[in-house]
Amino acid sequence: MKRSLALALLVCGELALGQDKPALRVVVDGIGREAEACGVRAPAIESAAAQALKANGIEVSAAGGGAYLYLNVNAYRVMQDSTVVGCTTRLGVSVRAAAGEAQVRGFKPKADAYVVVCEAGRLLSGSQRDVAGAVAKAFEEDIRSCLGQLNY
Repeated sequence: MKRSLALALLVCGELALGQDKPALRVVVDGIGREAEACGVRAPAIESAAAQALKANGIEVSAAGGGAYLYLNVNAYRVMQDSTVVGCTTRLGVSVRAAAGEAQVRGFKPKADAYVVVCEAGRLLSGSQRDVAGAVAKAFEEDIRSCLGQLNY
């Protein structure tokens, strides 16, 4: 297990391949009808992530594999009768890397496993008009918080 974590941290930096800066690809998950109804869209989240990574000296990678910044959104409209009165979102940020042949005390996952090397998140509520901007700002802050848990 320690070896998998060390490997994940090495992959996170991607410095062994001669890159000057560490790099992460960005994966956004959870953008569905409810999120879009709240004004939350993947391109805005990807842009906020790219800004936060750049501000922390990390390049955005387009290459598959390796370490990645995982951004998860669960958004729901808050209704009063048939009228939308706001939105509630749960945001999750983590840096992940493939764990390879992960096994913990004899248990192995059936699907691909990953190692989480940092994570942050929060709940947000607000008017439908304001939630998209609040989500982008919260993601930037949570990415900074997550990266603050790492050495790179």
